[in-house]
Amino acid sequence: MTNKLPKGDINQRAKFVVDLATKQHEEEPEKVSGKVRSGNARAAGMSSTRRTEIAKIAAASRWNK
Repeated sequence: MTNKLPKGDINQRAKFVVDLATKQHEEEPEKVSGKVRSGNARAAGMSSTRRTEIAKIAAASRWNK
């Protein structure tokens, strides 16, 4: 997070100053969430046949409700 005051509403500026003073400012958000990243990593570690088996089980459980 940069230390530049946001332009616009006075309430946004006040919150920014309070966050800086109390060290509660947020870090820059990541582009990809942890769930998506871990799912991609899990899929990359599996063979295509295993991913197909898991997809078939998931589809069957959705249709058997």
